Amino acid sequence: MTQRKFDRFQCKADAQITWNDETFTGEVADLSLKGMFVKTARAVAVDEPVKVSIIFRGAEEKFSFTIPATVVRSTDTGVGLSFRRIDMDSVLCEKRATGGHEEAESLREIVGEGPGSP
Repeated sequence: MTQRKFDRFQCKADAQITWNDETFTGEVADLSLKGMFVKTARAVAVDEPVKVSIIFRGAEEKFSFTIPATVVRSTDTGVGLSFRRIDMDSVLCEKRATGGHEEAESLREIVGEGPGSP
C-alpha cells in the first residue's frame, strides 16, 4: 500500500486538462496539495506533462486556477496527476492581480490561508 505525504480530500470540482493542444473535461474525485485524480473518459499516457484547471463552483460564485501537472496513473475511469505543492499565497495573489478579489477572499475563507489570514 502506498503511503501518501499529504491527505487527499474528496471534493466537488470540475477539471479541464490540456494535453498536446487538446483540452478535455473531467470531474475531480480527490485532491491533495501534491496531486489529484480526475474522472474522465480520455486516456493520457503516464509521465506526460499536462496543465489542469480546477474549477470550484459554489452556490453563487466560481473559483478556478490552473497548474502544470504530470500524469502518474491512467485507468479506464480517469487519470492520476502529480504536481508541485499548491502554493495558496501565489494562487490568491494571482486572483487579486487579475481582478478576482471576491474569488480570492472566498478561497481564503475556505482554506484559511494566504494574505490577510489570521
